[in-house]
Amino acid sequence: MKKYLFIIIAVSFLFSCKQESNYSVDVSKIKVELTLKRLDKDFFNYPEGKLEEHIKDLQKVYGDFFKLYNFKILRVGSSDDTLYPIKIKQFMKYCKKKNINKDVEFAYGNIKPVMDEINTAFKYYKHYFPDKKLPEIYTYISGYNLSVVTAENAIGISLDKYLGADYKPYEKLAIDKYRRERMHKAMIKVDAMKAQLFADYPYESKTDEMLENIIYDGKIQYALYCMLPEAADTLKWGYSRQKYDWAKHNEAKIWNHIIEKKLLFSTDKLEVKKYVGDGPFTTPFSKISAPRAAVYCGFRIIENYMKNNSDISLKQLMEEKDYRKIFTKSRYNPK
Repeated sequence: MKKYLFIIIAVSFLFSCKQESNYSVDVSKIKVELTLKRLDKDFFNYPEGKLEEHIKDLQKVYGDFFKLYNFKILRVGSSDDTLYPIKIKQFMKYCKKKNINKDVEFAYGNIKPVMDEINTAFKYYKHYFPDKKLPEIYTYISGYNLSVVTAENAIGISLDKYLGADYKPYEKLAIDKYRRERMHKAMIKVDAMKAQLFADYPYESKTDEMLENIIYDGKIQYALYCMLPEAADTLKWGYSRQKYDWAKHNEAKIWNHIIEKKLLFSTDKLEVKKYVGDGPFTTPFSKISAPRAAVYCGFRIIENYMKNNSDISLKQLMEEKDYRKIFTKSRYNPK
């Protein structure tokens, strides 16, 4: 199953719930101050009749990220195209008509609290992955399109995808309720870190079986816990409290179901997606179930693996691609 390509769509929720394990380490001596570039502000800020000059200025200031913005996010093509100014004017007109840029400015005029959280998360990142280069952070407006994108040494965040679960335009756009409930400010740090982890450690598999999928996703979730030790479990999972409690209390049920149905080594893409794909719930279970239920078991496999193999570092875990080895050495057997 080909997953997590260039663009990461945000998965998020905000409820409080004390985390199960202590992932905290001392990062007080680690200094991190990520560079922030606010394309969302600069893009709309130009003198009347000076759009072409403005585009050239944006090219200089934002470089490769401006190309990414045009091709992968807005999908309007090259800024050197003769039709580009027309397309950009149409996009700007749409944003202004819908008050998108004004709503983003209102919500994120002061983005320092968000950046403080991201900086703290990257202190943990630097602790665990000291040789990794830190990214620059870019904020932009996508027209409710893409939440987070990653490129070489860059994370882009679409602020108009984090305006709150009750933001009326989301409902008018017929965005699913379970997705709307996840589109809020507190999730930016979570989605940014997940995007970084997916980019650093992309999914690779020869057989693409269920076990590999759930352990890979479990590794990402475990690493996310390490990056955000103080964040609520529900926030890191994108679950409501009720969904999180369901996953926690039904761990053995989920696992036994997979075993009894002989799905652990299944390579049926549609079958695998039922258990690891996003949604309001996991379809083989009830509507009160948590989405991606099998991933919770994958996370618990990783917790067991790291507990039973204390000499393994997080970096070694993330680089390990022998999923069956991880499973065997985890001695996972939920009761």
